Amino acid sequence: MNYFNLGIAVGVFAGSFLVLFRNRLSKEQQDCYDERQVIVRGKGYQYAFFTTMGLLMLYAAFADKLEKYLDAGIIPLAILLFSGLILMGYCLFHDAFWGLSSKKNKTIGVTVWAMFSVLNVLNTVENISPDKMWVAGRLSSRFMVPLLLSIFFAIALILMLMKNRMKNDEE
Repeated sequence: MNYFNLGIAVGVFAGSFLVLFRNRLSKEQQDCYDERQVIVRGKGYQYAFFTTMGLLMLYAAFADKLEKYLDAGIIPLAILLFSGLILMGYCLFHDAFWGLSSKKNKTIGVTVWAMFSVLNVLNTVENISPDKMWVAGRLSSRFMVPLLLSIFFAIALILMLMKNRMKNDEE
């Protein structure tokens, strides 16, 4: 096992442990959603699901042509990230992304998204060299995955800041 796979395994384990630990400590302090927010979130899941299905069908139709230029796992990852942005944007702009009592969580969320975006941009910049970008004439996942993630986190951060600005303008 190389250090990259070991790092992924440790990261997944640590992340899972932190999520479980946080959920155990704050069972009574979890965000609650009203009925309207639950309905909006369900509609957002529906839009994201059908977007994923439609884009995966398109990918299946053009996979042979696309995989000449990209590693095989890049397009499905991009589809999942795009669908995640649709879900996030729909829920965010219909006031169903955050819970009813989560002012502190909004600040923490925006900070974490900004940190993830910057870290992925740094990782992308580190991998900008011909030997890391191109492998056997195709764009490598070593370059494309951090690029896709940095774009995802940056767009998500922009959506959050836009929503915050719109909310401040309303008040």
